[in-house]
Amino acid sequence: MINDYLNKDIKVKSILKKYNLDVLPTKLLRYLPAVFVDEKCEYDDAQMLGKLNSRSFMDKFGLIDDLSIFCPICGHKSHSALCSCPNCQKHKKQKEQIQEEQILLRKKEEEKLKDKKIAILYEDAEKSKKFATNINDISLHDMLFITSYIRSFMDEDLRFFKEFYKFNNKDNRIFPKYYMDADPDIDEIIKIYKKGYLYVSPESDLSSVNFNKNEDTDEMFFESFNPGLVKFCINIYDDSNDYYKLIDELRYPKIINFLSNKDFIYDTWKNIALFECKEYLLKELNDINFNSFKPGIKTDNVINHLLDHFSTSQIFGLIHNRVNNALRYYEGNNVPKNRAANSIITNLETYGERAISNHWDLTNYGRDFDIPQSKISEVFYNYILEISEQGFYSVPTKDI
Repeated sequence: MINDYLNKDIKVKSILKKYNLDVLPTKLLRYLPAVFVDEKCEYDDAQMLGKLNSRSFMDKFGLIDDLSIFCPICGHKSHSALCSCPNCQKHKKQKEQIQEEQILLRKKEEEKLKDKKIAILYEDAEKSKKFATNINDISLHDMLFITSYIRSFMDEDLRFFKEFYKFNNKDNRIFPKYYMDADPDIDEIIKIYKKGYLYVSPESDLSSVNFNKNEDTDEMFFESFNPGLVKFCINIYDDSNDYYKLIDELRYPKIINFLSNKDFIYDTWKNIALFECKEYLLKELNDINFNSFKPGIKTDNVINHLLDHFSTSQIFGLIHNRVNNALRYYEGNNVPKNRAANSIITNLETYGERAISNHWDLTNYGRDFDIPQSKISEVFYNYILEISEQGFYSVPTKDI
């Protein structure tokens, strides 16, 4: 019957009639037995069997349906990835066990490497502590920043500074955002780290820390880190050797130390005012899509000159009006945006000096809702000078 089926010259109906089979022609293949194939079982070396392909498939796929090939002893299907014979199930369990063991081994190795990296960070921390700075040796500028940094980013248990990039937002900034290419907060954090006032916390996410190996000794060492993604610890001490008292002193430094230095008070007031004016200028420019303008030395000089005569609040008003004039100039005269933007500082200087010479009483503008007061501004005006919003509405002066 099989030979007759393989002979395409013999019609299926003739085969059914010859063998007196009461089945439909399309069902004949089901009744044909499996045939031996030139393949042996990988488990028990038995000759494998396979079902014939239909006549319409034979030319394209061969005589035997590969997926049907099986072992008559154990039932193994050599061409099926989903074979469920006892041998394959056993092999699968063994493979899964090996994979689990490999995963477990890899996890142990990863944990071992992680522990080693953490140990290296602890070693680095201990080395840094040997060169800690006495609180009395910190400059007023750095103390003001550290105070602001503590109030903005130190964790609830006072153990470390939280990751800057995770917790920084417009409502939690140390400095005003007064330039666009970088972040003044990060720049200052890096500066005080380099001065030795901070060290990288061993509790930092290890993905934010880079390690390397010494080519000669094969010893791993701490190489670099992402300053915006690591946790930092204070590397400062006082004579009390009481850590929490130290943090309290840094959070609430002695006001008299600041007030007794009139030059520092005046310079800091002007700097904060300058930063706030530049931040407001950038925000106003961004609102009208004048994003190409970048404040430089000329902008600093003009604003600093105006701050000798006007408050930050009044200069906000000057900036707002000059930016609106630049927008009208751009829209009405079909000039390039950068030309219109560059006219702002020139006109700010010109109008400001007219206001000075004519003794004009300029309008006070309030703080912009979209750029909340920075932490360093809050600390300086509220805690050190104790003048609150008058720092924003008054002309910077030494006479406090």
